[in-house]
Amino acid sequence: MKNLFDYATKELSQDAFLRWLFENHDCENEEVVKICKKVFNAFTKDSLNFSKIEDLKTTAQWNKIDISVWFKYDGKDYLIVIEDKTISEEHKQLDNYNEKINAHCNWLVKVGEKPIEKVYKIFYKTAKISNEEKERIDKAGWSIFDIDSIYNLFLNDNSTFNDVLDYYIAYVYKLYSAYYTNEKPKENNTNIDFVKWESYFNNSIVPHLNKNGYQVGVWKAGQYPYICLVIKKLGFSEKSPYLEIRSRDCLEDNFAARILLYGVERDAEKFSILKENIKSYTSFICQNYKQQIGETPKGLKATTDEEFITLVEKFTKEFLIVMKDWSL
Repeated sequence: MKNLFDYATKELSQDAFLRWLFENHDCENEEVVKICKKVFNAFTKDSLNFSKIEDLKTTAQWNKIDISVWFKYDGKDYLIVIEDKTISEEHKQLDNYNEKINAHCNWLVKVGEKPIEKVYKIFYKTAKISNEEKERIDKAGWSIFDIDSIYNLFLNDNSTFNDVLDYYIAYVYKLYSAYYTNEKPKENNTNIDFVKWESYFNNSIVPHLNKNGYQVGVWKAGQYPYICLVIKKLGFSEKSPYLEIRSRDCLEDNFAARILLYGVERDAEKFSILKENIKSYTSFICQNYKQQIGETPKGLKATTDEEFITLVEKFTKEFLIVMKDWSL
């Protein structure tokens, strides 16, 4: 049977799973309870006795926080808040959430209600987390659970005799494996495929590029179904032309690269020089599309990583020639 979470890849689906898991903390399925206990203990840093929690309930989007887990312990109120991510980055949300949590706790005291004894703040992301993002999360005082720690959290729990739990754990295992692949993917259809392409570019291609006069980035192309390997002239801003290699153009050993103009201000004179450089000095095909000014010839093949790297280097060198007259 196919895995539900291969199709339910959005953050709302993961929100639903985590809420389902916590709401079943005292259900009749011992394996589900065991996994819930493991997650609960990780989130609360083993500071509470799981068997003594009472009146647990979960809510979605309290103060716009993805998941809130409210419960009582020894007669006192506790709260776990979870900011849940699959791919997207934290964009300075946590400081805002901290203010709202503090305001609520202070309000409870002010009106004479029972205060919240402790709030556990969890940033849960089934993906890699960059150092820059980690710094923001740490500074905000939230505990980080990335794909590595989530994988370890569910390690050796892949047969619980509960379909929902088994599907989710299996999906986490596949995600973890995808983040550490070095092989070129054969497909470009699912979220797992996109992770594999990102890993392939980052692990097998980028480290072997000479990066002489250029910078390289790898990311998901927003809502579009592919991963981009993006090359920019060193020192140039986001508003400059760039070279892009898309995962979906590299299936079946194909290779293609495009010179794109997204975010570039319209300047007829500059564009005219770009086109002249493409025609005079490179093997790119000059184009007149609004957001694309050049593309590699059709029929290019890269059957090995070495051939792929050679083609990237070749067309990056030509791209830098195209950009030789471009000013900031």
